[in-house]
Amino acid sequence: MKLKRVLASALLLVTLLTLPARAAQASGAKGEANITPDTPMAKIRSNPSIMGAGLYTYNQEQDNPRDIRKWKDTTLREYVNDCTAEDCAKGLNRMIENYNSGIQITYKLYTDEEIAALGVEKREIVVGYQVGDNVKITDGALESFLGTVEEIDLDRSKVRVVVSMFGRETPVELELDQVEPAND
Repeated sequence: MKLKRVLASALLLVTLLTLPARAAQASGAKGEANITPDTPMAKIRSNPSIMGAGLYTYNQEQDNPRDIRKWKDTTLREYVNDCTAEDCAKGLNRMIENYNSGIQITYKLYTDEEIAALGVEKREIVVGYQVGDNVKITDGALESFLGTVEEIDLDRSKVRVVVSMFGRETPVELELDQVEPAND
């Protein structure tokens, strides 16, 4: 359970850190992998390797002076929590080392085998319809309406169906499980 919490915290931190890099990329500067749980966020955010790798922890254009004062002295331990701070520091140091040695770090952090070993399920979505198919809406305000699939967005688990309402073709966005193939 702790491993899952650590993984979730590390992934959350990486997500927060993954924004466009600017200055460090242009200069080619490299930072030191010396982050500890007690390292202030200002030092982490100004590390040239973190900046160069695209691991910003804030958006420079939207940061205002009040926010800067708020986070600049906050330590990594305070930013995440005591249980995961050590692992986050190790992960950040590893990313810095990888960036400094020229390894691309914006790919997957874990292999499918490592994720499977943690017991995290890989969800595969299978639907019984495709774009252009006639479907029946099975749930919601438009239940029993018939329509045509216009778009399927598996990332968002949404489907856009065009239905005829009041004599007009109207696209509606639904959850994937709110429609089923129509019996023609």
